[in-house]
Amino acid sequence: MTVDRNDDAAVGWDDGGGGGGGGGGTVGSITPVNQDNVIGRASAGAGPAEEIPFTSAARTFSALPSLPTQKSYLGITNPDATDFKDNVLVATTGNITLSGEQTIDGVLTNASRVLVWQQTSALQNGIFDSNPGLWGRSPDADVSAEVTSGMLVTVDQGTTYADQLFQLITPDPIVLNTTPLTFQSISLPPGLVAYKTVSTAAYTNVLSDTNKRLLFTNVAAKTMTVAPQSTVALAVNTIIELFNGTAAALTVAPGAGVTINAATLTIQQNGGAQLKKRANPNTWDLLVLGGVSLSNTSQWTANQSVLPVTLTPVAGVISTDASLSNVFRSVLVANSTLANPTGLVNGMFLTWLIHNGTGPYTLAYGSKFRWGKGGLGAAPVLSTTASRIHVISAIYDAVSDTIQCAMLDTLPGIAGTKTFDRLTPMTSQPPAANFATLDTRNSIALLDFDDTTAEGATWVTVLPEGIVLTSGLIFNLFAMATTAVAGAYVLEVSVERMNTDLDTDSFDTVAVATTTTNATSGIPTKTSITLTTIDSAAAGDLVRVKVRRLPADAADTMVGDLELIAVEPRSAA
Repeated sequence: MTVDRNDDAAVGWDDGGGGGGGGGGTVGSITPVNQDNVIGRASAGAGPAEEIPFTSAARTFSALPSLPTQKSYLGITNPDATDFKDNVLVATTGNITLSGEQTIDGVLTNASRVLVWQQTSALQNGIFDSNPGLWGRSPDADVSAEVTSGMLVTVDQGTTYADQLFQLITPDPIVLNTTPLTFQSISLPPGLVAYKTVSTAAYTNVLSDTNKRLLFTNVAAKTMTVAPQSTVALAVNTIIELFNGTAAALTVAPGAGVTINAATLTIQQNGGAQLKKRANPNTWDLLVLGGVSLSNTSQWTANQSVLPVTLTPVAGVISTDASLSNVFRSVLVANSTLANPTGLVNGMFLTWLIHNGTGPYTLAYGSKFRWGKGGLGAAPVLSTTASRIHVISAIYDAVSDTIQCAMLDTLPGIAGTKTFDRLTPMTSQPPAANFATLDTRNSIALLDFDDTTAEGATWVTVLPEGIVLTSGLIFNLFAMATTAVAGAYVLEVSVERMNTDLDTDSFDTVAVATTTTNATSGIPTKTSITLTTIDSAAAGDLVRVKVRRLPADAADTMVGDLELIAVEPRSAA
């Protein structure tokens, strides 16, 4: 196993084995739910490892900066350390006799790897294999060339040292059984969890695998069997993370009576997966993140973004070239079909933003699209409301040649008669003269408009991006009489585009409406005014809105003040 040479790389594993064939590489961490870390890999002898963040909660590989897992943060004193040994079962808590199976740090050894690091004679320190007779040094650390300064090893179990990292800090050159060996314990920081190397072709999980990462290194096809609860009793929400470090596939198989909810049970080369225990004692969820190509060295130091590609339907067909981007958007102009994409790569994530135009329109899907748990669900139906945006999120699995999809809740487009602001008395700006008076009624803020003088109020707002103004704007004004229960009142609305000298008013043509007073005091009435003359204002423009009461108008017969509660501006398209 190795630790990446790059100072900002995460703790990793060597998947190439000792000195033989099969190039070694550095494989970084897969973080537990709600934590971010990186998966990294580099070829043997190469420089910095590539790092690709893996976010379990989001269930996505994304270009995010890695956690602060520098060796200096870990407390590693030798930044050039590259020798990461296979895990040991336990680490000693003091001087021991190097013979016979025995209890160390609360764990009984049984032909186990043990880190011996607190011998009275430091010449005896190192990694040993326990047995009923005399102990011998482990095969990966039994000659001087295999024991070098900076050597690292992780401990699986123990009351004191479980899940801790140890480093050999004795300087080179080292001669085994001659040079005193000194190790230091390094507690893993938050965000890093212990891992375990699995080198066999067949493996069944054990109790100590709880909340650990398992790195599978066997070069042949291999199987990880999930043991039933009767054999290995694990708590609800237990997480076991899997990583396939070789070219041969890793298959996750259910043990007797075990159910695994998954779109696929196969993990390809460099693929990661997470097993999570459900409330049902023999049910697990498996999320497989497909194999990742890590042929180029990269390091992200800031959030990354992907430019979306616009797809124009041709004869009712939306064609996607996945080699161009991971994000696509399309506006429907008729009933359409989202065809099977080209340029797909195993494990890639895809997002489509489908705008329902002036529909409603329907959307059908190519044969590779799958929906719901296990890909067995029915394809969702687009909203029947025009100008809605639907977000399709998907991941491609090359093994089954399917696109596993989910459609997020539809989002309202800004087009259509949608409210884009709410204008209240507290946000109003009074004109220099003849302004409506701020008042309250039962703790409700109001603007009082006189019944003899034409008084007004103004507001500043911004027309949102994407708003459709071809039919102008609608203003809904909510008001009530102070005391009157009969008569009518007249209101006018006008708009000023704030792109000229603001020392002078330049409001466009007004629109006027008459509303009958509610016969019950204290009940608001809505007045709707459509304004088509909006001073050539466009999406993104800063505008002023002015509202006035016109008591001199013959139609304004209501006696007493008018109390304005709120104004709702909307697109009239």
